[in-house]
Amino acid sequence: MDFFKMFDGSLLLVQVISFLCLFFTLRAFFWKKFLITLDRRKQHLQAEVARIETLQKEAAQLKASYDERLAGIESQAQHTIDEATAEARRQADELRKDAHAQAQDIITSARSHVANELAKARGEMKEQIIDLALLAAEELIDQKMTEEGDKKIVADFLEKMEDLPR
Repeated sequence: MDFFKMFDGSLLLVQVISFLCLFFTLRAFFWKKFLITLDRRKQHLQAEVARIETLQKEAAQLKASYDERLAGIESQAQHTIDEATAEARRQADELRKDAHAQAQDIITSARSHVANELAKARGEMKEQIIDLALLAAEELIDQKMTEEGDKKIVADFLEKMEDLPR
């Protein structure tokens, strides 16, 4: 009860009347402006929220579009890489076949050249053998025909045959 003794009734009544006067005065002059300001603020916030939601939707659409384009680009890049790889393999196979064909041509040419050279060497050797045989025959005719002389002539002929280049 000591608490209520501290308050003076007339002082309390004056304060309540002063508060009500202030309240009605503020309400009469400022309350409508205050409410209008609050409404404007509320409308502004609602507009901002709507704009943000719209921007978020647009951003989501753009992201989806970019993701789709990126997937298309990645697919196209992979396709291009696959085509380039296939083309490189095809060219490598073609080069390998060309090199093999050239090698076969070189081998065939070399074999033909060796065969020609061998035939030429055989022809030259045949001519040398004929020349030696004729030389041996001349010597046989020129010399006395004795068995010992004939053997010597044949031995000389064989020696000359061994000395021929092969």
